[in-house]
Amino acid sequence: MLIKNNNLKTINLKSLLFCAFLFLPASRGFAHEPDKVFHQTKIIVANQVVIIKYDSIFGSILAKVNSIKADEDKNGSIGSAEKDVFLRSFAKDVLSKLDLKIDNEKREIVFQVGELRDLPGEHMQIVLNFVILISDISKGKHSIVLNDNNFPDVALGEMNFLVHDSGASKILSFEQDNRMLKCEFSYQNIVPIEAVVKQETKIEHIAEQKQSAAKESGLSRILKKEKLSPWFMIISLFIAVGIGALHALSPGHGKTIAAAYLVGERGTVRDAILLGCVVTFAHVGSIVLMGILVLYLSEFILPQQMYPWFSFISGVIIFIVGICMLKRWIYGRTNILTGHHHHDHKHESGKEHESHEHSHISEGKISLMSLFMLGISGGMVPCPAALVVLLAAISMNRIVFGLSLILAFSIGLAIVLILIGILVIKSQKFLLGSKTQNKWVKFLPLFSACIIILIGITITIKAVVSVGILNINF
Repeated sequence: MLIKNNNLKTINLKSLLFCAFLFLPASRGFAHEPDKVFHQTKIIVANQVVIIKYDSIFGSILAKVNSIKADEDKNGSIGSAEKDVFLRSFAKDVLSKLDLKIDNEKREIVFQVGELRDLPGEHMQIVLNFVILISDISKGKHSIVLNDNNFPDVALGEMNFLVHDSGASKILSFEQDNRMLKCEFSYQNIVPIEAVVKQETKIEHIAEQKQSAAKESGLSRILKKEKLSPWFMIISLFIAVGIGALHALSPGHGKTIAAAYLVGERGTVRDAILLGCVVTFAHVGSIVLMGILVLYLSEFILPQQMYPWFSFISGVIIFIVGICMLKRWIYGRTNILTGHHHHDHKHESGKEHESHEHSHISEGKISLMSLFMLGISGGMVPCPAALVVLLAAISMNRIVFGLSLILAFSIGLAIVLILIGILVIKSQKFLLGSKTQNKWVKFLPLFSACIIILIGITITIKAVVSVGILNINF
């Protein structure tokens, strides 16, 4: 009896460890964080003119969207004429959302010159120079109020205002309130305008502060190869599979959900493979769909605004799957307690009815509908890195090769999910022991359903918070 009790304690300890194992990959709710815009506005009050240097750094997705827009002839490169047209159009859009007042009087802002350049990590920097004529103001104390409504909050990583003295002015006070700048300055009007403009023509970039550590993704480097030989493309596909597999090991990507689902529903190896395949096709489909939306609707909605809604739908689907699992468990337990059975049992003489309670736990009978729903929810939030590859492929007229890389990347991701699923399925017997010995086995479907429900709720709430409907600090 003592040995039996020790065995039971060992088995129960394994059960707890196995349950804890399911929680480990769930430490982060989102595996993908969309890129941001980092912005700095520098204001210099010079002689007879206010100079505004409008410096913005765009993340990789928005950078590719801007590149596609600027490349009007679609030859894969942006010429000087195309760059000038794009900068003027971009400046016009920025000006429509800028409002500047001097001494409570609205002033006209005029675009002067712009600069566009690529940064490491597939980012893009756009610098615009604006001027406001102030030849009519007198010496003495004056005020500036600037409101900037460019870039939605969901896309904005950081917005800073800087105000500098010049030989013609001295800053008396400075205050930034989110998107509004208020400052007071003493105007001297003593320095020739040519001297100030010459002194300030060198644009001070903020790229080094924010993107010095940015790196270009491996898939993008492959895509930018000038000459694509058949052997290079074949090797590239295998490399993409490896990159996808490594990417799948990072937090998220549905590993916890898949493991909890397969354990709770007594999944088989076939179920794990099917789940991985569904995730793959859902991932590729979501990337293509997001790419189309970004290209044709970027003027109305940004990728950062789309991601929360993809996550919201994913969270709702996961929650529904968890509820269905919970209902199945409750229904099965109710049948056991009331003595109703939907299948025949053969009992040996002398065996108590309770000894076969475990046989009511479904095994290998996963609903295809719930499996497909879970697979779609796990793959429907597109990876930003893969989306960048698709946009880069479009800008370089290498769409087929780009889609092939994305498919290979998704296959690598699916292989890891499948292997984890198989590992979880095969390890159940070792970790949990015999069903007849381990009384905790019958609660696994309940435990798994609760995990999936909690993950679904967490993802849904985070998505709603990202949209701005709720204000909760995690």
